[in-house]
Parts: sequence; C-alpha cells; structure tokens
Amino acid sequence: FACGDKCAPPTWDVASLHLGVGFGLWLILLLSSYALSIWSISSNPESLHATAHRWRRTLHSNTGYVTLHAAFSGAQYIQFCMRTLSGSVSDVGLAIDLVACALFGIELLLGWLDAWLSGLVRGHLYVFSWGVLDCLLLPSVFLMLVPIDGQLSWGSFSFLSALH
Repeated sequence: FACGDKCAPPTWDVASLHLGVGFGLWLILLLSSYALSIWSISSNPESLHATAHRWRRTLHSNTGYVTLHAAFSGAQYIQFCMRTLSGSVSDVGLAIDLVACALFGIELLLGWLDAWLSGLVRGHLYVFSWGVLDCLLLPSVFLMLVPIDGQLSWGSFSFLSALH
C-alpha cells in the first residue's frame, strides 16, 4: 500500500490537497456542531452527553488506553521524522499511522460530542483547537494512499501527532 522507496517528495500539490481536505473536514465538523446544538435545543441530549462523557472519562482513566495512545502518538511522530530523512514510507510505518489515526478519531468524536453537548463556548473552543488539529492530521495520513500526478508521496501532517 505504501510507496516504499519510490515516494515523491512532498510538493505544494500534495500540501494543498491535504490542507483543502482538512479544511473541508473541519467545516463539516463545525456545521455538524451547529446542527447538534440545534438538535440539543429541541430534544433532551442529557443521556447522550452523559454517555459520551462517561466513555471519554473511562478511556482517559484507563492506563492501557492512555499508554497505547501515547505510544502511537510518539510512534507516528517518529515515523514522520524517519520519512523526512529517508523520503520513503514502509507498510509498517503506514500501519502505525493508520492505527494512531483510528485512536485520534475516537478522541475526536468523543471530545466533540462531550464539548458541544456541554455548551456553545466549550464546543467552539474544542472545534477551534483540537478539532483543527485532528481535521488536518487525520485526512493527511489517508491521503498518503492517494496518488497525485500518478505518484504517491510520503508527505503528511503526522508531525501534529506530537501535540496529542
């Protein structure tokens, strides 16, 4: 799946695609947030909020999950540094990135639900902080599988995982 040692260097074409898809995903997240707010006004979201908050709290208090999350965050950052030096991507490195993104996706969903169901201020703070970070990071890793000008690139925003 990965381009191995035949990777194209990251170019503006690669970066612009990653930024465009990331911004599009962030815009969907923001608009979904407003839809969630409107829905929560007209119904009783307390059980959903309590569930999302409990799942998030349970995950964050689980030593195994926190260790796994930190390990994959660090491994993804190290993979990015290795790719920068070598200009190549291995299948194992790509798999590490994809697993890390799955963990970040869970965090994004639970954090987004918990924040927006807690109120507009917390919701906006989340979307304009962690939401931006994850909306740039997540699609950029998956876009490493999309050829641009007929060639795969090792470029991604995996360095953002260091902030997790």
